Amino acid sequence: MHATLLLLCAGDLLAAPLYLLLTAAVLVSFISPLLRDLSAHGKVRSTAPAAAAPSLTTKRRDGLIRDRAESTAISKVCHFITTNDAFLVNKRLFLHFYITGLLSSTALCMATYGREYPSVDNLLHNIPTYLLLMHLSRRLYECLYVHNFGCGKMHIGGYLLGIIHYIFIPFVFIQEDWCCEAIDDGKDNVFTQSASMAKIIFGTGLCCFGQVEQYLHHEILAELRGAKGGKSPSAAAKSSQYQLPAGRWFRYVSCPHYLAEILVYISFAILLHPLKGVSCDSVLAHWEHDGVHAAVEYASILRKHNHLILLAWVATNLAVSANSSHTWYLQHFGTKYPRNRKALIPLLF
Repeated sequence: MHATLLLLCAGDLLAAPLYLLLTAAVLVSFISPLLRDLSAHGKVRSTAPAAAAPSLTTKRRDGLIRDRAESTAISKVCHFITTNDAFLVNKRLFLHFYITGLLSSTALCMATYGREYPSVDNLLHNIPTYLLLMHLSRRLYECLYVHNFGCGKMHIGGYLLGIIHYIFIPFVFIQEDWCCEAIDDGKDNVFTQSASMAKIIFGTGLCCFGQVEQYLHHEILAELRGAKGGKSPSAAAKSSQYQLPAGRWFRYVSCPHYLAEILVYISFAILLHPLKGVSCDSVLAHWEHDGVHAAVEYASILRKHNHLILLAWVATNLAVSANSSHTWYLQHFGTKYPRNRKALIPLLF
């Protein structure tokens, strides 16, 4: 195989196993204080003021050190890795995620430029990519002109995982025939074309709805911490304090911006879901070694469901983050926090 094609094929096949591994890591974080601390960021990681309750992460970290005997070498290393400023970066570097995603997506689009598809299939191949680019561009804009990150920190491990995520995400969206191809069953009938158009209309509408709602809720959070830029010292100090969010979906959940992003990725899964079967037999012919052949075969099986695995990863990660933020709100605001407000899903969770 040509070196460039081999690289593209590797990225295509590795995306699904990577997101599956990340999903498993997030689930393990429920029982691993170290993983929770590595993924914590912003208010959940920050040390709360003296007048307020300690942050959730601080409590978990202290519990980790007590439970595992602070005098042991392992506990000292864990404590050093999760708390030392050398391993923490400002949340402003979130913008690197979206720059990376835009560059990776653009490069992959250039690699596929000039390929031709039937009219309806052409829409199905390109609309999800356009919506992804719109999503990444909007998030980059919010990082630059909407969010007020203050002194919020994140661990360098979480930062690197974010970079990896956005390097691989376009391989889920730009579905080329480097490794796999749609099975032509000869049933490209009116029903199939109607179903394809229904996917486009519903998926695009849901994506736009989710993106608008996420932007509006990010604006609410930003306004609580003061307008971005040009603040006096007193205003800057005030903006570093967290206030009780309210309005729109905040009436029902603590993290409506996470819920809106999950809706965006649900729309992506709908748009990317194939109406026809997918075969990856062509790539297997290039791998004769039994071990490599088996690994590629398993990866190709996962590749057929990469859009669903991506959704599972994003939803699981945001659900865990929402739960941590909700617990922090309850501890920080105490009786002032609305008791009927859930973490992520109204009335349920």
